[in-house]
Amino acid sequence: LCRYIHFLGLGSYVVAFKPLLTARNKRRHYLWCQMRKSWTTAQWERIVWTDELLLTVLPEWSCRVWQSKGDKYREGFTAPKVQGSGGKVMVWGCITAERVGPLVRIEGCLNCFSYLALVENTIAPMFHQFQQCHPSAHLQQDGAPSHTSKLVTKWLIEHHIPMLEWPAASPDLSPVEHVWDYLDRKVRNHYPPP
Repeated sequence: LCRYIHFLGLGSYVVAFKPLLTARNKRRHYLWCQMRKSWTTAQWERIVWTDELLLTVLPEWSCRVWQSKGDKYREGFTAPKVQGSGGKVMVWGCITAERVGPLVRIEGCLNCFSYLALVENTIAPMFHQFQQCHPSAHLQQDGAPSHTSKLVTKWLIEHHIPMLEWPAASPDLSPVEHVWDYLDRKVRNHYPPP
């Protein structure tokens, strides 16, 4: 049976994960893209793309090593491990067509109050500076509850920060995800862990 499975070109692989998209989400993605398919490069360059990333500082992997009997716990034959989630750090960042913005460590849980503090102290000053060169700039953020809370939404409106409409469950549409992928790979491949 195994030979026949291999003959068919099938193999055993680790499952790949991707966002769960309902038919409704797919339709909203499609409509969002249709509405913007004729945007010029200049229009896309006026967007400030933002997101959070949960970095795993200590890698969550298993590996095999060749070793002699008795080497199991010797230096070079072990990998670091911490109890719980001590190796995780959440960061917020942004990019524009011109530059990479600040990378801010988020302490504790990200709720509407901590996100509003981030908006007031980091996002708004940076956005208004960008807006001086790009008067029709828009801020992009995903639909996380902390981003779309009444408190944060009201503050953004009162401080004249226009938002780019954003469909749910759509990290594939945001260019900041490429920056996160690069940063995540760099952190995971760093040894010893930072």
